[in-house]
Amino acid sequence: MIMERQLARSFFLIRPSAFGYNHQTADDNSFQTRPSNTSYTKIHSAALAEFNVMLEKLNSYELDPIVFEDAQDPFTPDAIFPNNWISTHDGGIIVTYPMWSEIRRKERSEIILDFLESELSYTRRYSFEYLEDENFFLEGTGSMVLDRPNKLIYAGLSNRTSIKALDKFAVLMGYRAIHFHTSLDNKPVYHTNVMLSIASDYAVVCPQIIREENEQKMLLDTLKRSGRSIIEIEPSQMQSFAGNVIQLENKRAEAVTLMSDTAMASFKPDQMDIIRNSGPVVSLSIPTIEKYGGGSVRCMIAELF
Repeated sequence: MIMERQLARSFFLIRPSAFGYNHQTADDNSFQTRPSNTSYTKIHSAALAEFNVMLEKLNSYELDPIVFEDAQDPFTPDAIFPNNWISTHDGGIIVTYPMWSEIRRKERSEIILDFLESELSYTRRYSFEYLEDENFFLEGTGSMVLDRPNKLIYAGLSNRTSIKALDKFAVLMGYRAIHFHTSLDNKPVYHTNVMLSIASDYAVVCPQIIREENEQKMLLDTLKRSGRSIIEIEPSQMQSFAGNVIQLENKRAEAVTLMSDTAMASFKPDQMDIIRNSGPVVSLSIPTIEKYGGGSVRCMIAELF
């Protein structure tokens, strides 16, 4: 069995052509804010500017992503968050996923898939889209936070993360799934990756939102057994996207943590010390993307293993 790495050395981003507020995803994403007097054009322009500045900053830290341009048609306001429809894995594997929002299903791009297969030598693709017809969903590394070396999946169940789809992925990839129930404002947190992030030698987690005490204990115990330092964040920090961070490997083989300015401002000094001890930290300003898209830095990155 192939031993997977935790940190990707390559990744891709999608430059948005139609970023905006998605009324479908807002039904269960409490991180989104409905626009009041701000026009769609202003929202998209601000998000595009944030994306371009983010890209320059990543390059300055020797993180050099592949950038795909979002198509003008069909309309895909959340295309900037590709990690929900695709994941890649060592061994030349691509997995595509069933999406809860019908609007978001249009994000799956054969152009990107063809590029990965022809230019980057991915040879196997597994497609779970058929589960949409049965109303079973699994939104990639939004639904699942993967401990790749230990072949573990952490997943908070929600409208977008069903046990049936989760089990199918686990069997396919040889992982063990650890699932639990969350609650924020009396409804499940929409994606696991806003309350949990796993880096090379630390993990950020918000245990307070796990409903059942036994599930909370199981999650924390399993994380601790991995040998990582555990950074427990509060719900208020989670709502500032402190759980939506990601660690990647740059060209100098450094472990670099990416997070938004909003997330960085919410971390306590001792928590940031743990993160900085693991390697450089890159803070990115994406307030428009966070406010209207309801996702942060980790959601924007599709890792290439």
